[in-house]
Amino acid sequence: MTTESNLTKRQETQPEVTRSERLETPPVDIFENQNEILLVADMPGVTKEDLQVRVDKGVLVLEGKKTFEMPKGLLNCETEPCMYTRSFSLPETIDGDRISAKLELGVLTVHLPKRESVKPRQIQVTGG
Repeated sequence: MTTESNLTKRQETQPEVTRSERLETPPVDIFENQNEILLVADMPGVTKEDLQVRVDKGVLVLEGKKTFEMPKGLLNCETEPCMYTRSFSLPETIDGDRISAKLELGVLTVHLPKRESVKPRQIQVTGG
């Protein structure tokens, strides 16, 4: 008695991915004053072209890709490409139209201005 198996070879157009890009959560410091909330995120190795800062349905999303090219003559390499990602729910007190961001030396600074209606203001008292 013989056992026969019909195995079909899978047609692949691309090599199998055995190691995906490393996903990192960047450390973020958050400051608040009367006018804004300030986020400072460490994203070493990320360039302006590989960075995306967006607001989607009340959520601030920070995404940056660190790429690395192997220089000639490299004997040991402990640096590897990675993807930084972090998201924050924005309070309604933030004016989404005025959000700004700046990347400098791998440090991302995001300014989240508060709406004028929620800022403290001085009420003038008149006498009579």
